[in-house]
Amino acid sequence: MPKIKGLKVHPVMEGVEVWEQSTAQLPLQQALEGEMVSLEGSVALSRGRPGRWGRQGVRELRPASLDLEGLGRIRGVVVSRSATRLAQYLLRAARPSRGTVLASWLKERELDEASMAELGELLEQAWLLGRDVEGSPLSRRLPKGGMVLLPDSAELSLAKVNIDGLDWWIDRVRDPHTVCAVVQDRFLMMGGRRIPQPLQIRRHGPMPLYTWYDGLRHGHASSLEALPPSLLEGMEERGWMRSVKDPLRPLTDLDVRFLVRRPSRNERPRHPAPSVPPGCGQPAILVRSTEPVPLVGPGGRPLDVTIVDDPAEALAVLGRAYDSRIYVPHAPCLPPDEVPGRASRSEWLLGVLPSCLVA
Repeated sequence: MPKIKGLKVHPVMEGVEVWEQSTAQLPLQQALEGEMVSLEGSVALSRGRPGRWGRQGVRELRPASLDLEGLGRIRGVVVSRSATRLAQYLLRAARPSRGTVLASWLKERELDEASMAELGELLEQAWLLGRDVEGSPLSRRLPKGGMVLLPDSAELSLAKVNIDGLDWWIDRVRDPHTVCAVVQDRFLMMGGRRIPQPLQIRRHGPMPLYTWYDGLRHGHASSLEALPPSLLEGMEERGWMRSVKDPLRPLTDLDVRFLVRRPSRNERPRHPAPSVPPGCGQPAILVRSTEPVPLVGPGGRPLDVTIVDDPAEALAVLGRAYDSRIYVPHAPCLPPDEVPGRASRSEWLLGVLPSCLVA
């Protein structure tokens, strides 16, 4: 079954729960039909009343490192509607080991009733009383995540799902421009390099309609049963539930001419190579390797194409790409600092042309 990230609910004492950030497994059909996706980052909590919790009436539930008796070292959040009960639980079960959110808050203080009373008062003012603490001394004294007091009117932007007898908080697709997908993170070995190219199944409601890419073909289907069996099997074994915004474009008719690694800004030389590398002498369109452009032939063997991963040679190609997309080998080359890219992360791009132009 595909994996999904969420918050596992541990009822630890009356009126107190620990929500542990963890990974569960769900049947593929249930996850797609329920539009369930992995929980990434913080969780929005709405107080349900205007004028509280800042201008928008919304705050974030942020998991943090915790060390708790019976659960051990986890990443999660202690949740209660009572400051007294939350303080009682922490005093009984919390182990403020180095690096946990409670240890960072306590610093040189003892884990005693006075410290817990102060913590409860701070959380009560910020959460239950709805005071706008952003930028105030109170905000600087609050623990950075890991603990939440829920007002009765609070609305959580998650859905509670029972998985194998345990309750979980799972995220669901809500943005109309986002769809539910199951993704298999696949890397192809080409010339000794690991090239990322995920396989995907996406559900588009409400009909439903499924779009898919299996590494060689792209298609549409009105049911999961109509999808390639090998793709479904791979997703059941190695898939992850995610939300995606970019469309799954039908690009399987593109012919790959070369691969080029866009170097991070941190590894770029001062000057590009004096000329384009061999195998890159024809115009091409640059697309990310994560797009559904086949990198294998009908027999499943990786394509035998030019691979450019030297930073200077890569910049000689990328610097001749108009709007970072249309590569013209005889164009003047931009200086390295004008070539877009991330500071510390590289990515693989494909130089492609429509197959009808190559034939």
